[in-house]
Order: sequence, then C-alpha cells, then structure tokens
Amino acid sequence: MQRSPPTSLLRGMGSDTCASIRIPASHNSLVGIRGTQGLASRTGIIPLSSTQDIGGPIARTVTDAAIMLDAIVGYDPADPQTAGSVGNIPKSYTDFLQLTGLRGARIGLLTALLGSDPADAEVASVVRGAVDEMKGQGAEVVEVTIPGLADLLTDRANGFLVLRQDFKFDLNSYLEAHPSAPVRTLEEILASRKFHPAIETNLRNSQAVESRDTQEYFAHIVKRNILREAILKAMVDNGVEAFAYPTIRRKANVIGETQMGSNCQLSANSGLPAIVVPGGFTPDGLPVGLELLGRAGANRS
Repeated sequence: MQRSPPTSLLRGMGSDTCASIRIPASHNSLVGIRGTQGLASRTGIIPLSSTQDIGGPIARTVTDAAIMLDAIVGYDPADPQTAGSVGNIPKSYTDFLQLTGLRGARIGLLTALLGSDPADAEVASVVRGAVDEMKGQGAEVVEVTIPGLADLLTDRANGFLVLRQDFKFDLNSYLEAHPSAPVRTLEEILASRKFHPAIETNLRNSQAVESRDTQEYFAHIVKRNILREAILKAMVDNGVEAFAYPTIRRKANVIGETQMGSNCQLSANSGLPAIVVPGGFTPDGLPVGLELLGRAGANRS
C-alpha cells in the first residue's frame, strides 16, 4: 500500500512596519505574527522605519507559525534591537500550543477598534462572532475602553508621522551599505520615476523631511511609550491577558481601490506583540482576521 506523503508546513515570511504581515494574513484567512519589537532581526529587510520594522511568519495554522517563529527569533549581532530578546525566548513556541488554551483566559474586546462608521459594521459583526466562539471554548470576554486611545494612535500624518520621518534616513543608510544597488538614495528613486504612482506622495513627503532631530519627532517617540503604558495599564485594570479587535475594519477592496480601516498602529507603535488568526467570513465570503495583542514576550496561544 502506498503511503501518503507527509503534510508539509505551509508558511512564508513577511515584514511588518504597520500590518504588512497582519493585513495580508487577515485578508487571506491565514495566521500572521508581529512579535515583540526586537524579537526577530531586521537584517536584510529593506527599511520603512527602523523603529517599527520587524520580520515574522505568515502561515496556514498557528502551529506552522509557531514553528517558523522558533526559526527566526534570537540575537543577531547585526541588529542591536535583538539584544533585548536574550533570555526571553522559550525552548519552543510550540510548547504553548494547547487545544484547551482558551479555557480560563480573560480577553478584552477593544470596542473602539471595531469602528463606528457604517462601513465597519460588516467586519465588526464577524469579529463579535469569533469572540463568541472563544467564549464557547472557555474564554471570558469583557468589553474594554482604553482612555485617550484615539489621541495616542493619531498625529498630523494620520498616525504615520514617525514612519514618514524615518523612511528617507533609514532607506538611504540601507542603500549606502549596498553599493551595487542601482540607486543610492530616495532622491534618486524619485528622479528615476521607477515607482508606482500611488506611492509618489508618500515618497515626496519623506524626501522633504530635513532632519529627525526635531521636537515633534521625539515627542511622538515618547508618545509610543505612553501608548504602551496605557495598554498595559488597561490590561491590569481589567484583568485581561490580551486585547481582541479586527486587524482591519473593512473587508478587502478590489484591486486599485484604496483600502481603509487599518488598526495597525496599536501593535506597531507600542512594540507589543500581536497575532492575527482567521475570524470568519463576511456574507459574500471574504475572510476577516481577528487580532490578539498581548504583553511583551507573551507566549500563551
């Protein structure tokens, strides 16, 4: 009798500055992990923002994602951020995978991130359904509000001010370290016109930044610390292990249309880890991701 071939792991890698792991996973009914900032090396990633970039797995299942995470985490001498991971990495993330893992867990549903626009209602309904399933598996779910959250997630660049101000300097440093690259600076990229028209405004806004050594830039770096503290305080005050919310409040648009509704900043700006898992489907069959954000180094799955 012929044996069936062993099941292969279905996984890939992404880099997440503000949800470029989590939104693709959400829109394709996959699992994506953005780890604690500094858990995995940024070496080799073309930077958008050295203060937000991180690599992580995109996989078919949580088990596959955990196996991939085992392979990529740890100290990299080329990336000083990863020094913080030393002593904080388990023998294997798969050791924490349990079918009864939700039993007794207390999860906070961040209702503010469900959105209030009528266009957000479809995804919010799916997320609430997923949360109900979590209750059925033994979790206790409470609705939570983080005071001042909207202000902590926004700025004059729609929440992307630090990313915009990092990009030119980080990209130019990366290109300088790769002398064989066909361009050496963001200015040369703009002069070449070899980019998609949809990103031209963002490129030019970053090129116009003269320095990161400004009061505004450092104020928003400090604001990230305040955001992280507010999240952790809300976890303690409400007795929850993780916060649940949609990775993105809108279902996937057709190609060529602007995608709205991202909740990317909560994890990216705070540096706290988040995993997105399949949460269900809209009535017309499009996948919706449920994101769970935990404390730095949190392992429970």
